[in-house]
Amino acid sequence: MFFIAVAVLAVIPEWQVSVDYYMPLSSKSTVIDASGNIYTLNAHEPFVTQYSKEGKRLNNFVKKGEGPDSAMSPKSLYYIGDHLIIKDSKYFKKFSTDGVSVHAERLKSQKGFFVTEYLSLPVVNGWACILNPFYLKKDTPLLFIDNDAPPLTLMTLTELQSFGFDADAYSPCRPSYGMKIDRSGRFVYVKDDDEYKFWVFDMTTKKAVGTVHRALKPLFNPEWGESMFQNHIEESKEDLRIMGIDPNAAHHTERDFPTHCPGVRSWLIDPHGNLIVMAYSENPAVDKPVHGYNTKGEPIELKYSWEAYERILGFHGEFAYVATFDNDEEQAGIAKVKKQDVNAFVAKHPVIFKMTARHFFGGKYAK
Repeated sequence: MFFIAVAVLAVIPEWQVSVDYYMPLSSKSTVIDASGNIYTLNAHEPFVTQYSKEGKRLNNFVKKGEGPDSAMSPKSLYYIGDHLIIKDSKYFKKFSTDGVSVHAERLKSQKGFFVTEYLSLPVVNGWACILNPFYLKKDTPLLFIDNDAPPLTLMTLTELQSFGFDADAYSPCRPSYGMKIDRSGRFVYVKDDDEYKFWVFDMTTKKAVGTVHRALKPLFNPEWGESMFQNHIEESKEDLRIMGIDPNAAHHTERDFPTHCPGVRSWLIDPHGNLIVMAYSENPAVDKPVHGYNTKGEPIELKYSWEAYERILGFHGEFAYVATFDNDEEQAGIAKVKKQDVNAFVAKHPVIFKMTARHFFGGKYAK
């Protein structure tokens, strides 16, 4: 009897670099320009580092007095119209790609838009959308920024009716799950909790172009969906207990716990603008929990695992930029991997991140 030994070859990235960041990178902290250069936030000054498509560190910029209030100030990075835009709780600041400051716009709280609370959705060009992280109401402004003047535009859900969106039918939910924009800056996705679907808006024509996610409606079983939601709340409460916070304290409300559109566990927009949805499933062996749709609402074939989609920062040519994290050293990084090797690379190098007190205070990178 003969045995054939099969060796599983590890995926070797084109290059891999470590970055000065204290938690795993995401599309909120990393952007890629049309040439394949990478811009990523740091945990300390200078706040932005530029890397070439070959992985070489090129430039550091956005220094003290120009960047966020502090290293731990909530901040996000955009690449819009060949400019970098960094946002913290007080300012939008525009920079050229060589780090020269171009424009600063101070944000003001108005009509219920609290800029000290933040949620940002990065894009490559066109529009970016900033949302109030509390429950949306009809008069809650949505802040859009455009490369052209005026740089800031406020629109309410009621005003979005001009897009063809039925604000009366919208069931508010946390906008971290409720609204996102694709990286081309053209399409905005809004999750509708009542209708079990996503609306798609074309920012160039200001019209709704259709709805997606209807194919998942059979998975929305209210009975077990509610059970899953309650279980998630209990898990969130347990996380608070571990952190030493009383989940039943008077100042804690249901807003402290992530809410979900029934049946939707999580969702994201991939670098090509496709909607990727992970659904709750009673039987994952039978039900396909991850689905993909284009902007027309048509199902697409998924090329990557859910874990891979979460970690893909962008594409350039035949390569993907993938977020990495050294679980022992608590060191974030970026790897350049061939597209066909992304799934294998992600499976071989999982990210195990545990939020601890040090991350709230800047980790080992705090100064």
